[in-house]
Amino acid sequence: MHSALRPKPPVKIPPSLIPSTIDHPSQSLIRKSSTQQNDHHQKPIKITDDYRHTSLSLNHTTIARCCWSLGLRNSKGKYLTSESFGNKINATGTSLKRKQIWTIIYNFQNDCVYLQSSLNHYLSTDKYGRLKCDSNKLNDDCYFQLEYNRIGQWAFKSVTYHMYFGGDNDHLHCFSKSPEWWSPHLAVQSQINLKHVLRKRYAKLDDDEIHVDEIIPWGSDAIIAVEYLDDHYCIRSSNGFYAHKDGKLTTIKTNETLFTIELYKGYLTFKDCDQSYLTAIGPLGILTTRNKIAGKDEQFLLEESKLQICLVASNGKLVSIKQGIDLSANQYERDHSSIFQLEYDDDFHA
Repeated sequence: MHSALRPKPPVKIPPSLIPSTIDHPSQSLIRKSSTQQNDHHQKPIKITDDYRHTSLSLNHTTIARCCWSLGLRNSKGKYLTSESFGNKINATGTSLKRKQIWTIIYNFQNDCVYLQSSLNHYLSTDKYGRLKCDSNKLNDDCYFQLEYNRIGQWAFKSVTYHMYFGGDNDHLHCFSKSPEWWSPHLAVQSQINLKHVLRKRYAKLDDDEIHVDEIIPWGSDAIIAVEYLDDHYCIRSSNGFYAHKDGKLTTIKTNETLFTIELYKGYLTFKDCDQSYLTAIGPLGILTTRNKIAGKDEQFLLEESKLQICLVASNGKLVSIKQGIDLSANQYERDHSSIFQLEYDDDFHA
């Protein structure tokens, strides 16, 4: 048969180049945690750089847990540090490095948190207020309750002994009857996707506002930066503007663009200078502050921003799936159909 008359074979498109049309969690690494409790092992967990959602199986009961990676700074500006030598802990760190990064693990069942070091050891106390961080097994001495003050600082109260964790330099303890405050410093990458937990939608730039209405974070408009500034956080959109507490975007940082963070039921909340929490309002999901009390409407997740690209064909036009699932290269304007996401397949072997 003449080559001009021979039917063209169907184009097979790699699945990773086709934008998904369903909501899915961040597809980063899957690993098994070394955590054990009463010889019960955890299930595999999905993680991102700063947030993890885990489940622990105990006596046929699944306990859901949220995890956040961050540093803790005391009143003297020193970070809580876990030393590899002798499993010692102190508050001498001057910057946020590996030894200063801790994982805050929220337990939904007990409404408490654990503090896990970079060595996967849990912070614990005894009845005398003496601290240890040398075991990867959980017990009642590891349970803490979180408390917050008006300027966004956190206090850790022992659930078992009702004393507060604090101290300075090498003299850390858990026998204070009044709160000792720590400032949380999230260990996040510069570009993330901001997800509203209840709506199951992502934030994106829309003119002079941020709207929480994106099913899948697609394109540069969905890239959000959470900037740390003097124990506060700014939320910056992809055009470089800052989220104002009234729902608009502004070019400058002010008190109205600064937020403190808290954990509500394991998820992240943002509180403005008037003690109101960030949420999404209306059918457009306008990002603004409203309520003085945190609830499900105020819960957020920070997810890793995936690498997305545009492909230019030999004719100088953009490759897209604008005409369906088949690839074509016949447009100069960039839109969602011409954006492709790069994903790494851990299971693929050439």
